[in-house]
Amino acid sequence: MGFFSDTKNRKKKNKKRKGITSPSVFCIIFFLMFLVIGISWILYWVNGADPYGKFHPAGILELFTAPIKGFVNSGEIIIFLFMISAFLRIVNKSKALDAGIGTIFLKLKGKELTLIIILFFTFMLCGTTFGMCEATIPFYFLLIPILLAAGFDSYTALLVITFGAGIGVLASTINPMVYNNAFNAVNKFLPAGWGELSTSTGMVWRIVSLVVLASFTLGYMLFYTHRIRKNPQKSIMYDLREAHKEKFHFDVKKIPELTTKRKWIIVCFATTFILLIVGAIPWDTITGLNGFELLGKYLAEWFPYIAGQSYDPVTHQVVSNIADVGSWSVFEMAFLFFIATFIVALINWQGEKEFGNDIVQGAADFAGVALIVAIANGFSVLLAETGIRDVLIDSVSTLATTLHPTLFALILFILFFIISIFIPSMSGFANAVFPTVGPALSGGIDALNGTGMTVSGSVLGFSMANGLVNLTMPTAGPFVICLQICDISLSRFYKSSYILVGGITLLSALLLMIGTLIPGGRIF
Repeated sequence: MGFFSDTKNRKKKNKKRKGITSPSVFCIIFFLMFLVIGISWILYWVNGADPYGKFHPAGILELFTAPIKGFVNSGEIIIFLFMISAFLRIVNKSKALDAGIGTIFLKLKGKELTLIIILFFTFMLCGTTFGMCEATIPFYFLLIPILLAAGFDSYTALLVITFGAGIGVLASTINPMVYNNAFNAVNKFLPAGWGELSTSTGMVWRIVSLVVLASFTLGYMLFYTHRIRKNPQKSIMYDLREAHKEKFHFDVKKIPELTTKRKWIIVCFATTFILLIVGAIPWDTITGLNGFELLGKYLAEWFPYIAGQSYDPVTHQVVSNIADVGSWSVFEMAFLFFIATFIVALINWQGEKEFGNDIVQGAADFAGVALIVAIANGFSVLLAETGIRDVLIDSVSTLATTLHPTLFALILFILFFIISIFIPSMSGFANAVFPTVGPALSGGIDALNGTGMTVSGSVLGFSMANGLVNLTMPTAGPFVICLQICDISLSRFYKSSYILVGGITLLSALLLMIGTLIPGGRIF
């Protein structure tokens, strides 16, 4: 199944459409890489052929080497996808989710909208607190069958999960991947006597922004879901309705029995996701305490045969080989799903050979997705190696000291959006950009007093721009993965979501510009 082509059964009853089809994601990204190569030569010619200069023109052959480097750089997320896919395949074979979903559906009959609102706010809170992104992917396999059975569609799942978590990330309040990385980079350049920026700096306006953006998105979602339940033909996925019912195969009339074995598998399934969320939340940043560090030390001392142990030369203490809960990356998340796969397989044991086949087939199901993620990352590699990324970053530094704060807020948002297309990773962007633009932001802008574009406001602008890219652009891996799972083509998404995306974009820009007019303190 192609990334940007819907399922095969989409011929119309009356006539077969002919004309221009939307390009595949492969075509889009390779075109962008070819464009980068051309721009790299223009910059090289304009700035002179200095072999030690900052511009390094790329060759046509790098269209093929960059994706390979991207594959290497994307190793953790690709392994994460393989582990999720294998886990879900084994869970689905047990029919435990079918039984559990059926029970939930029957109990919530007539109250599905309440469930959607609760889920939206849950994902939003996960996004705004710890930047939930890749971790949303497995929830689609659980929720799409429920939503289809309730009279909704796969686009509803995209609104609930991707836009729920995405709006939270876009208007991050305490997300450490945004504010820790950015503020740590900027604090090094603040003038003496200004004090250091912390997560609380600018918190009030971030909360206001989150409420405004979440309210708009939720309103759009409720309007859409009400309309399609009233008239299913209004669904943007109506032509795929039957294909999706077959693909996600949830039949209310054929709900499997909720046996004891299936109950245990559901418990394992739910526990895995709870641990996933708990492991990713930076508890030490939020609470100032890290009890999980003591837990790791305890495991290393008393259960070394389970967690392993190492010696920390800094603290002179024995520590666990497993990362502390609260500091998990994609690697630890993949490790969690790998363990859960074994546990579910043991509960529903069907033999060693069958287990091995399920692992391989599960990984194969996401092979195409993994390739897309690698190629998208290769695009970022090419930008960095040619020096084009540095040009974009330098332009931010120049503008910071020359424009009126309100105008600068708008232009900064646009520039951060453009850069984020090339560097969609939020933590990668913060680490790459803010050490460079830090001197300009701290030296040319009033960071703590008076009015104007503050440093915290600039970081909010980055969060909004980067979050918008991760909700709309094909260079953002999780976004295209979610489109693939929902079976929504890129062209269909843009055609159907322009009001939603346009509204979020406009509101984000307005909130940033209004923020520059707020007098004094640490509000913005």
